[in-house]
Amino acid sequence: MDETIDERGRTALHRAVMSRDNETTSTLIAQKPELITLSDKNGITPLWFAVTYGYVETVQLMIARDPASIKKYDSRRRSILHEAISKGFDELSQVLIAFRPEVRFARDQIGNSPLHVAADAGLGKIVDLLITPTPDIELTKLNDLIMNTNVFGNTAVHIAVYKQHEAIAETLLARAPSIVLDPGPINDSMLHVAIKNVSERFATKIFEMNKQALHVINRDGRTPYDLVIGFHGSCQLAKCMEPMLSFDEIVGAFKKCKRLFGAQVAPLVKELVVRPLSESLGQDLARMVGSYVADAELDLPAMHPNSKFVATVANVTNVRKRSLQDWSN
Repeated sequence: MDETIDERGRTALHRAVMSRDNETTSTLIAQKPELITLSDKNGITPLWFAVTYGYVETVQLMIARDPASIKKYDSRRRSILHEAISKGFDELSQVLIAFRPEVRFARDQIGNSPLHVAADAGLGKIVDLLITPTPDIELTKLNDLIMNTNVFGNTAVHIAVYKQHEAIAETLLARAPSIVLDPGPINDSMLHVAIKNVSERFATKIFEMNKQALHVINRDGRTPYDLVIGFHGSCQLAKCMEPMLSFDEIVGAFKKCKRLFGAQVAPLVKELVVRPLSESLGQDLARMVGSYVADAELDLPAMHPNSKFVATVANVTNVRKRSLQDWSN
């Protein structure tokens, strides 16, 4: 048996695992368990190689012979469970969690737990596995895992919404519904994120879960409705939200977003000024929309000649400069 260490710092066990020499691997694990966690020059152990390649039986032999090895980290403080999940190995992930349930709480150097990794990759089966209680892990501790943020202020739910893995996001939100109202220390709330990611169906679902989500203000001082007006441009979302908003909140959203107005929001303004709700908003909003219309060069009277609101808007476009000065100061 070759017991030398090569120029890359790899031991005989490294080489046996990489060449899939099961007999030599088993012998070395039994006779020289200290090799299991011996790193090469890149900081990679034989156990890490076995996890990376998805060799379930080899990993089982190693952690059974050296139980402490499951707690080892790589240079980025990633656990072997992080690695198994990043490779999409369901069975191996299940083996590691069953052997040492607390491994699911490991955090890497940027604060990502295995749950963050699974949510990012869209691995619903592994997400379910990670949040399933076991005799030694209480449900409340797993709910805390869902609420944990990384250094960027993102929970696993945020990441699932960013990546548009809506089924995973719904599963996690069902377990930790209070997170809907939490903008986090750095980032947006769930509803902000859904709107920014143009996930209209999921944004509607979050809104229906807790209508107070409409009033959460992000780090830029914007509510979800502000984003709908100035970023998303969704007429349907605006219609869903407006009955829950005051007149001042609707006008305020237009004021905040006036500099963002452009071609992508023009369809929303067209829809806004012709539907019945908007005709009741009053002259102030009509003056504001009029200034937008002048900038966008929209022919609203031709679109909807019988609307009193549109008529007001059309009149305002003729005195745009004075109107802008009235409400922008």
